[in-house]
Amino acid sequence: MITLIRHGRPDLMPWGWHGRAAFRRFLAHYDSVAIDPAWPPPADLVQRVNGAGAVFASTAARARTSAELLLADRLPAVDPIFAEAPVSVPFLPIPLPLPAWMALGRLGWLAGLGAAAETRRGSGARAGAAAGLLAEAAERHGAAVLVGHGWFNRLIGEALRTRGWRGEPGRGHDYWSHRSYHRE
Repeated sequence: MITLIRHGRPDLMPWGWHGRAAFRRFLAHYDSVAIDPAWPPPADLVQRVNGAGAVFASTAARARTSAELLLADRLPAVDPIFAEAPVSVPFLPIPLPLPAWMALGRLGWLAGLGAAAETRRGSGARAGAAAGLLAEAAERHGAAVLVGHGWFNRLIGEALRTRGWRGEPGRGHDYWSHRSYHRE
């Protein structure tokens, strides 16, 4: 079994309206932010993670600290292959709320617009490699868990399905949401 978990709520939510430069600064800082301790993980998720033979996390602090909070007696294996897919910074001359910037940035990335560190195709290839790493760990240890990111977890899920893994119904896309996959 492989379980993909989205990290907990980041301890950085600069609400309000922001211009393009502020959004760019937010993205540069986002990977160094831990999670908000006021939003703990569900108890059943803690139990599932601690029962897994292998636990991985992205290098982003929000994923790493989420995994550390979930684990009782060990640290996750941290690997940059699990980093979130990038978000483009749209060329818009108007201030917008942060969720609007994120949505437009993700749509721009999907459409191949704007500058991003990695293309959709590149992220898909990386997700395929990540799925292979998780599948090997699940075969070796019985169960593997990734504490990662919403969008990249979706890409890994696609790669797992093409390799014959079947996904259980997901539990949304909010913080701490998760989906498990079983070999068919």
